[in-house]
Amino acid sequence: MSDPSARTNRVALVTGCSAGGMGYYFCVHLRKKGYRVFATARRLSAIQDLEKEGCDLLELDVTDEKSLARACEAITSATGGKLHLLVNNAGRGLVSPIMSASLRDIRSMMDTNYMGLIACTQTFGPLLIRTASSEHASGSTWRPKVVNVGSVAGIQPVPWSGLYSSSKGAVHRLSDALRLELKGFGVDVVVIAPGVIKTGFAGNVASYGESTKDNNKELEEELYPNLPAILEKRKQLLYEGYRSEADEWAAEQVEVMTRSSAPAYYISGAKSWIAAYAVPYLPTWLIDFFTARGNACDMVRYQPKQT
Repeated sequence: MSDPSARTNRVALVTGCSAGGMGYYFCVHLRKKGYRVFATARRLSAIQDLEKEGCDLLELDVTDEKSLARACEAITSATGGKLHLLVNNAGRGLVSPIMSASLRDIRSMMDTNYMGLIACTQTFGPLLIRTASSEHASGSTWRPKVVNVGSVAGIQPVPWSGLYSSSKGAVHRLSDALRLELKGFGVDVVVIAPGVIKTGFAGNVASYGESTKDNNKELEEELYPNLPAILEKRKQLLYEGYRSEADEWAAEQVEVMTRSSAPAYYISGAKSWIAAYAVPYLPTWLIDFFTARGNACDMVRYQPKQT
C-alpha cells in the first residue's frame, strides 16, 4: 500500500503491467509515492496482484480503439478527468533475422510498440493537457508527463533484434517531436531507456521460437543454418551476465518521472553505459566491431547448397 507520508492527489496510468515486468514495478513504486494508479493489461488476470497494492485495475489493449475509449471513460469518471502521468510501457519483443522475418509478426510488434503508444497518447493526452492547465492555474510548478519507455536498443545497433530495436528508435524520435508539440501546454515528455533488466520480458526477447514460427524458413535455413547456435551464444553474451533487478530499477525511474521537471531522456540499467557514452562518441566502425562480437555475428557465413 502507499506510504501515508507521501499522499498526493495525483493520478497515473501505466500500460503493460503484467506481473514481474517493469510496468508492474512502476505501479508498486508510484503507489508508494501516494499516486492513484490505474494499472492496465490485456488480461486482468495478469495484474491481479496489483489490486493488493492499492491499484485500480483496467483491461486495456493498446491496439484496440474501443478498449482505449472504455479505459479513458473509466478514468475520466473515476478522477473527474485528472491525469498527471501517462506511462507508455506496453510492448512486445521480436527476435529474428531481418531477412527472414514474418511481415505479420513485424506489423503486430509495431502495432503494440509504436502505433499503440501513439494511440494511448492521443486518447489520454487531452486529460494531461487539461490537468496541466489546472495545475498552472493553482500556482503549481509541477508538470504532467508522458513517459515513453524506449530502450538502449533504440540507440545502439542490436543484431537479431533489429526489428524490435527499430520500433524503439521510432519511439525515441516520436518522443522528440512530441516533447516540442506539448511543451506549450505545460506537459513534459520523458523517454526512459532501460538497459538489460531482469524481467520476464527480457527472457522472452532472448528466446526464439513461437514469435518467429511464420518466418520464411526456407530462406532462413539457407542463410542461417546454424541460427539456434548463434542465438544461444548471443543470449549468453547479452543476458546471462549482469542484469539490473526490475524492482530496484523501477524505483529509480519513478523517482525521475515524479520530479517537478524531468529530463528528456533517462538512460539507466545494466550495460546502458554503452548507449549513453559509447555510441554517441565512438566511430561507427568501432561500434560495429564490438557489437558484432557481442551478438555472435562472427558465426554467420554463406554456405552454398551442394547440388
